[in-house]
Amino acid sequence: DHLPLEPPHRSIMPVPVNPLLDAKTTIRRVLTAAGASEILSYSFVHGNLLEKAGQDAAQAFQLGNALSPDLQYMRLSLTPSLLTMVHPNQKAGYDEFALFELGLAHNTHDYDEDGLPREINSLSFVFAANAKAAAARPGAPYYQARKYLVHLLASFSAMDIMQFEPLADADLSASPWLALMSAPYEPGRSAVLRGPDGLAWGVIGEFRAGVRKNLKLPDCVAGFELDPLLFLQTSQKNDYIPLPRFPKVEQDICLKVPAATTYAEVFNFVWGEIGTACPENTVPSLSPVDIYQRDDDPEHRQITVRLGLSSYERTLTDQEVAGILDKVAAAAKEKLQAERI
Repeated sequence: DHLPLEPPHRSIMPVPVNPLLDAKTTIRRVLTAAGASEILSYSFVHGNLLEKAGQDAAQAFQLGNALSPDLQYMRLSLTPSLLTMVHPNQKAGYDEFALFELGLAHNTHDYDEDGLPREINSLSFVFAANAKAAAARPGAPYYQARKYLVHLLASFSAMDIMQFEPLADADLSASPWLALMSAPYEPGRSAVLRGPDGLAWGVIGEFRAGVRKNLKLPDCVAGFELDPLLFLQTSQKNDYIPLPRFPKVEQDICLKVPAATTYAEVFNFVWGEIGTACPENTVPSLSPVDIYQRDDDPEHRQITVRLGLSSYERTLTDQEVAGILDKVAAAAKEKLQAERI
């Protein structure tokens, strides 16, 4: 009866925004709008799954009080869990689909300052299609996954600062978590995602033949896994660019280059030359079309890209766009020893 009747003081200040949760919300919105479906799987996996995915179970934490004999280990990455969902969905009649998951992974290499296992934030994505659906989509499965990744990076204004390094040539000794993450991927058909400072943020590509066989995956399957903290390093605000009201003119250019020249080198070079050759008040775009290597010419490959150009002032002519590509071809012949086909 003698307690003072005074309400407790409570702050009405808004709760500070958590940048990581905000980034995850944007990731979910972007990928679902692109047609992907989010899943939620256990953080624990069976040791057999790690083995089937090519990962070393000795580098995973084993649980002493597992919920089930099938959930013995803390997962090393999210990709194996995602791959187990592919076969059941195709068996259920889904010819083509994309799945993604946001979650945490752990391994015995990463500890915080208190000596506790570090939680590794991860975003994993998988695109899969059966033979019939894959026949209707040109290009390797790698490029199907890459389209989603490029769209996601562009949503965070991060595409222009990221580089794709072939996984077979990447040195992952300083990133044990990435070495475990990239274990299911085929080195010759995958790439490491690096930032402008050289830090590795993830991996994208197709999966090893053994992994596809072990998990009953179709031939057309690819994916990526990366650390979503990447998106905290970039701005999430896109500058508004009004669309020109005049139609876009598109033309292709095919360059025959030495086989050792990568697609990324050709694309980046062509894009750089277009940026200097395009007239003012125009909006250029560049997209891949084809990579082809003739059976009778193993020393070269042919890379085709498509230039799209529109103006804010008038309708451009085919001759104007062709003139820009002529300049690009001349520069490519000098710098890349490329021959225009």
